[in-house]
Amino acid sequence: MSVRSNSPGVRTPFRIAALYALIGVLWILFSDRLLFALFTDPDILTSLQTVKGWFYVLLTAVLLYLLIAGMSSRLKSTYTELAAEKDYNNTLIRRLPLGLALCSMDGQLVDANPAYAAIIGRTVEETMTLSYWDITPRNYAEQEQAQLDSLKATGRYGPYEKEYIHKDGHLVPVRLTGLIVRRDNEDFIWSTVEDITEQQKASKALQQSEEKFMKAFHATPDAIIISRENDGMLVDINEVFIQQSEYTRDEALGRTILELNLWADPLDRERYVAVLKEQEKVREMEARFRTKSGRFIDCLVSGEFFPLDNEFYLLTIVRDITERKAAEAELEKYHLHLEEIVKERTSDLLHTQEALQYLLEDVNEAKKELETKLAEIERMNRIFVDRELRMVELKEKIMELERKLKGAGRSA
Repeated sequence: MSVRSNSPGVRTPFRIAALYALIGVLWILFSDRLLFALFTDPDILTSLQTVKGWFYVLLTAVLLYLLIAGMSSRLKSTYTELAAEKDYNNTLIRRLPLGLALCSMDGQLVDANPAYAAIIGRTVEETMTLSYWDITPRNYAEQEQAQLDSLKATGRYGPYEKEYIHKDGHLVPVRLTGLIVRRDNEDFIWSTVEDITEQQKASKALQQSEEKFMKAFHATPDAIIISRENDGMLVDINEVFIQQSEYTRDEALGRTILELNLWADPLDRERYVAVLKEQEKVREMEARFRTKSGRFIDCLVSGEFFPLDNEFYLLTIVRDITERKAAEAELEKYHLHLEEIVKERTSDLLHTQEALQYLLEDVNEAKKELETKLAEIERMNRIFVDRELRMVELKEKIMELERKLKGAGRSA
C-alpha cells in the first residue's frame, strides 16, 4: 500500500486561501460596478452595500464549508489508508520468515519480529529485555566494531556472517545486513537477520561430497575427463589421464579432445557422440586413443552428462585395456596353436587307430589259424596218446603172456 502524493496537508490550505482571495477581489470589482450602474440614489446604494456584504459573507461561508468538508474527507481517507498501511506493514513484518530487529545505536533492542526471536529461541517479549551484546559472543568484538565503523561511515553494514547465542546456550550461525533509520529525531539500526544453519549444513555436506568425489577422481585407476557440453572444452582431468595421454595439465585444460587429437579413429568419436545424443550416456564403448607421442592405446570409453552451475558437463571415463587386449591376443594365438596340436594328435590317433584295427584283424585271423592248428594238434595228440596207450596195453599183455609161458615151462 502507498500514500497518495497530493497530500492535502500541503496543497489544500493554499488553494483555500487563493480561492478566497480570488472570489473577494472579483466580488468587490464587479458588484460595486454593477450597483453604481443600476442605482444612483445614495440611500439605496448604502442599503444594497450592506446586503451585498452579508451575501458575500454567506457565500464565502458556504464555499469555506464545502472546501473544509472536502479537505476533512480527504484527510480522513488518508489517515485510514495510513492506518491500513501501518497494519499491513506490521502484519508483513510479523509474518516474514526473516528476522527483523530495530535497536538503538548503543545496541539495546527496541523492536523485533517473531522470526528474529525464534532464531535465538525466545519470545518477542523476552527478546525486548536483551541488548545486541547479550546475544553476541565475545570473540566477535572486532568484527562488530568493523561493522559499526562501516555503518557510521556509509549508513549501512553487511552482509556478513556471525553467530548468535541461543537461549539454550548453543551458537546459531546467522547472516546480517542493516542500515541506519531515523525515528523521532533519533538514529536506530534496522537489521535483517537470516538463520543459515541449514545452509551451512548443506554447504558442509556439499563440501564433503566434493572432497569424496575429488579423492575418487584422483584415486581411480581410470583416466577421467570433465568437459563442457556447449564447446567441448576440458575443465578438469585426473592424474591417470596425464600419465596415459602424456599431456600435462596446462597443455590439456582449455582445449578440446579434438584439438588434442586423442581419437585414433574419427568413426569411434562419431559413434560415441551419436550414442550420447540418443541415450545421454555411453557404457564401455571400445575405441582407440592416440597419445601425445603418437602411441596408440586400446580403451573402454564411458560417458554421461551432468548439470553444474546452470551448465551441462560431460564426464568421460577412459579405461586402458591395451595390456588386456595384448594378453587376449596372445591367449588367442595359444588357443589356435593348441587347436593345431589337437588336430595333429587327433589325425595321428586316427591313423594309429586304423593301424591297430588292421593289426587286430590280423591278430584275429592269426588267432583263428592258431586255434585251427591247435585243434589239429589236439586231435593228433589224442591219436598219439591213444596209440601210445594201446602200445602200453599191448606190452603189458605180451609181458603177461611171457610170464605165463615161463611158468608153463618150469612146470613141465
